[in-house]
Parts: sequence; C-alpha cells; structure tokens
Amino acid sequence: MAAAHQSGYADAMNDQGETVSAIARLLPHSIRQRFNSLGPYVRGLLEAEGYATLSRDHVETIHLAVFAYTLKEFLQAGTRAAKTAAEKFEEHGFPGFSVGNTIFTKDNGPTLRGDEIAALLARSLEGTTIGERVESAQSMKALVRGLAKEFSRG
Repeated sequence: MAAAHQSGYADAMNDQGETVSAIARLLPHSIRQRFNSLGPYVRGLLEAEGYATLSRDHVETIHLAVFAYTLKEFLQAGTRAAKTAAEKFEEHGFPGFSVGNTIFTKDNGPTLRGDEIAALLARSLEGTTIGERVESAQSMKALVRGLAKEFSRG
C-alpha cells in the first residue's frame, strides 16, 4: 500500500478494488448521510464550472476530498467550541463542564479530541493529491475547482 499511498488515494482505491461507495457503506449512518449529501453539491459545482465531463473516478475522488475537508473542519470546530465553552466556565470559577460522564476543561483530552482526530486524518492523507489539496484549500468550492482543474489537464 505504500506505493499506492504515494501515487494518490484514487490509485490506492483502485489497487484495492474499492470504490468510494464501498467506503461510504463502512461509515456510521450519521457520517454516511453527511458524506452522501456532499455528492450532489460536488456534481452540481462541477457542472456549473464546466467540468461535467470528468471521469467517474475523478468525480469520486473530488467527492472524497470534499468529505475529508468537511470532516476536518467539523472536528476542528468541535475542539474550538469545547475550548471556548470551557474557558467561559473557567471565567465563572468552574474548572470546566461535563456532558454525561465526560469532563471538558480548556486543554484536556476530550476537549482536544477533535483536533487530534483531524491530525490523524491529515496524516493518513499525507503524500496524496487529496491530502495536499485538503490542507491547502481555503473553501470547499476552491477545493473542488482546484482538483477539477488538475484532473482536467490529465
């Protein structure tokens, strides 16, 4: 898999006989719904930008990249929200807050978990087209446009 990892995630999926839809079926239901909801957005934007003729593999790769981007943003936003809430509680003399049995302070494990998982995601995509684009993208739209432009050059 190391050679496939370096040549890009789409190649790795093809080498393993996997498809994006097969990967999506492995996701928990709520995350799979989020993933599936991004497909129409990606296809609509590609069509509007004049990239409707990209191959199915390229469209699926862009869809996967958009999912990775939104997942990273979601995880990082969760950490920011937990930190902010913990800091507000601290300002009022409380060490943090709890949700169920989980305690959140401004810098403990549960608070930082989103950033940690986002970093794991980034490491798993290192050296791939998706990973490079997800890390440098300023927005989902810019990510889609950049990958579409790259793939249309062949």
